[in-house]
Amino acid sequence: MTNIVTLSHAPSGRLLYNAMCKVLSLPECRWAIPQSALRLGARCSDGLEAIIKRRMPLDSEAFDLIIGSAWYSPVRVEQKLGWRAEITLDDGLREMFGR
Repeated sequence: MTNIVTLSHAPSGRLLYNAMCKVLSLPECRWAIPQSALRLGARCSDGLEAIIKRRMPLDSEAFDLIIGSAWYSPVRVEQKLGWRAEITLDDGLREMFGR
């Protein structure tokens, strides 16, 4: 049996990025592109792809990957094995990056 273990909540991509920057002593990103603007760009790219028959860097599929969640709930591991993560995201990143 294989289990993917994660946090008890779904951190956003922005939270993960800023947490990694913090651990690596890099500046956090202080700007953002509104989701509606990304969605509009993706839809425009979908139309352009249909015309030029070529994949664009930001289409609806890429948009879903950027905005969607890759989070897995830890409930199954907790119920079956009684296991819970004992370290925070920041501590896990420090260990992963050797900091």
